[in-house]
Amino acid sequence: MVNKRGQGMSTNTIVLLIIAVIVLVVLILGFTIGWKKITPWISNQNVKDVVGTCSAACATGGTYDFCSVDRQLIDEGKNKFTASCAVFSVVKDFGKYGVEMCNINCEEPCAEIAINGKVGDLTLTSGYDVTALEKESKVCFVPK
Repeated sequence: MVNKRGQGMSTNTIVLLIIAVIVLVVLILGFTIGWKKITPWISNQNVKDVVGTCSAACATGGTYDFCSVDRQLIDEGKNKFTASCAVFSVVKDFGKYGVEMCNINCEEPCAEIAINGKVGDLTLTSGYDVTALEKESKVCFVPK
């Protein structure tokens, strides 16, 4: 009993300390450089969220929420589209995402309808056809 120096740390304590340090480092990196840079393998698609939000805006009669608020839709291919629920519900290219058409009349002129930040222009002949949103049924296109 003369050479007994004291009890050392158990293996469980050492393992828990290592795990705690790793978690702390990941949290610090995540908040300082951004979560998208350290977790690119995590799926960021939000199609269900956008569809649910648009359905709620339609059900509550939220004209502003449905017609004017831009939403960013990210699909499984990491394609990003920014537009209103009205655009997502009318443009055939976005039909695969399942945003339902609504009985809300948006009455937006082509100059105010935007997809990915680009507004409509009656002189363009290619892009997304958003004719159904135009009040006077003019042909309205938005560039890609």
